Formats: sequence, structure tokens, C-alpha cells
Amino acid sequence: MLHDLVLPKDFTADLQPHESWMGMYLKSVKLGSLHTEVKPGPEGVKLGQQFRFAVLVQGEKKIIQADVQVRLTKSSELESFEVVADTGFMDVSLKGNMLGDNLSIELTIGDAKTRRNLSMRQSPVVSMLLPMLLAKQNLQPGQRYRLRVFDPLSFTNSYVVVEVVGIEAVDAGGGLVPAYHVRRKFMGRLVDSWIDEQGEILKEEYAQLGLSFRREDPAKAQVDPAGLDLVGDREQVMTWLQALVGGRGDSRGDIQ
Repeated sequence: MLHDLVLPKDFTADLQPHESWMGMYLKSVKLGSLHTEVKPGPEGVKLGQQFRFAVLVQGEKKIIQADVQVRLTKSSELESFEVVADTGFMDVSLKGNMLGDNLSIELTIGDAKTRRNLSMRQSPVVSMLLPMLLAKQNLQPGQRYRLRVFDPLSFTNSYVVVEVVGIEAVDAGGGLVPAYHVRRKFMGRLVDSWIDEQGEILKEEYAQLGLSFRREDPAKAQVDPAGLDLVGDREQVMTWLQALVGGRGDSRGDIQ
């Protein structure tokens, strides 16, 4: 049975301030880190994620960085978002602001700037909220959930279908803890996540991309890769950024 998820109006009222660090790996090679913050305030909630990873492109070490900031109102509606990325080849900036029922978007790639206004029948939901929303459900193996998520890179809403695989023990950086293993589809590829009862991601795997994230203490997560010998190209780097920053949805919906 497929359950439709709806973001409650009081969703942000229950969120507690916290932050977490994860190491980013390509198979067994350390690439960089992911830092996530949740900051509730009197006017709403600020969600933040910062990615930083290193790769060799045409013999030159590139530091790829992306900063994602999302603001929600007290009634859990999207107020604004901003994505700033240094791809190692060009700077990319994406800003969005809700103005009534319209989402005003400004995209800057290098020196080129594009503006769009999108009509929204309901407030867009960003992918960072998905694990926290799932944690509020009575998750049972075999259950499937669907949520319409906004993808800031394609300017579209698409469904994310999540399947609960089971409950498994996961190393959370300080020992094994129980976690819900959930699976979703992104860009036609399966993504496996392990979340705790608070909705924090303890481990995540993009198997077909070879990428994985593991909960680590801040000091370990922020250690720069030693002896970097991973060779990539522009297309690979942009695919990784799209997976990390995008809405993580798939219009085809079903998990096969």
C-alpha cells in the first residue's frame, strides 16, 4: 500500500536544534564531508547543508563546495532557499523566494543570469525534510510512502517514493545503533538511507554512483583526503552535485 505524506502545519514547531557531520566516500576513498544544521527560531526554521569534496581533474586538484540554505515559516511553508556552489570550473548560484503563490527564482551560472516565476498551488517541500517527516510515521518493513518534493535544479515538483526495507544496526560513529533502512529513487537510480528515530541520516548510499556518506565525529569528517588520487571529469562532478543538491525525486515514481 502506498501512503501519501503531507507536511503538517505544525511540523517546524517540533524540530529541535541539532547538527551532524558525515564523511563522503567514493567506494572506500575519502572525498570530503557533509555538514547539516537545523536551527529553529521565533520566525521559523533555518535548514543548512554544506558539502565539500576534492577530486583531481586533468591533473589538477579541485575543491568542490556547495552551501544550501532553506528557510521555513512558523507554519512550515517555504520562505526562501539559496544554493551557492563552486564547481571548480565555475560559480553557480540559485536563489528562490516565495511571494504569495509564486516562487521567484534567480539562477546565475558564471556570468549568465536567468530569472523565472513559478506558480505554486501549494508551498514546495524540500528534500531535506523527507527523513524528518518519515521518522514521524509508524515505519514498518514493506511500507511505501510518497511525497511531492521540489527540485531546485529542474524547477519542478516530482514524487519521491520511499520503501521501508527494515530495521538494521548501523555504526553511527560511536557504536552500533538501530536505524530504519529506507530506499528511494533519484534520477533513475536507487538511494539507500539509514535514519534514526529523530529523522537524522546515519548512513546513505548512492550505489550506482559509487557514493556513500557515513556519520562521523566533526574532527574525522573534516579531515582532508590524504594522498588524493581520484581522477574525475566535469560531467562526473556535476552528476555528484546534482545528486547532492537536487530534489532527490524521480517522476517515474516506482521503486523497481
